[in-house]
Amino acid sequence: GGHPGRRAGRRAGWCAVRLRRAGPPRGPAADRD
Repeated sequence: GGHPGRRAGRRAGWCAVRLRRAGPPRGPAADRD
């Protein structure tokens, strides 16, 4: 979340995947941020 990926729907998912691997399992919640 908090990056241009949020505007590009197809790329928004990468943020959630990153946090899931190197952080808490927030998933879609992180993508909205």
